[in-house]
Amino acid sequence: MDIIVSARHMELSEAMKNSVIASLSNINHSNLLTKAEVVLDADHKKFIAEIVVKGKVSLEAKAEMDDMYQAIDKAVDRLQTQLDKKFAKIIDNHKGTHLGKVEAKHAAKSLQTEEE
Repeated sequence: MDIIVSARHMELSEAMKNSVIASLSNINHSNLLTKAEVVLDADHKKFIAEIVVKGKVSLEAKAEMDDMYQAIDKAVDRLQTQLDKKFAKIIDNHKGTHLGKVEAKHAAKSLQTEEE
């Protein structure tokens, strides 16, 4: 996954950049993602971390905290929650029986009861 980290209204330190890369490399279902764009922002004693990921799914997570590292962690946690929900939906949709098979079973049972 390509990770692009930028900063707005502040200087981007190497420690912040490494923190973002380390946090994003630990997320589950990263095989669904091809690109992550992270914007770190400072606004009157508040720090904002915004993450936009693209790939098979496109998601966005944003967090605002008093500490930049906490904001990064919170945004990554929110992104992980969204990815888990999206992945669970994909799995649940493929678990069910196809409607055509259900109708065929029902039709076969109807035929058996009519023959008896």
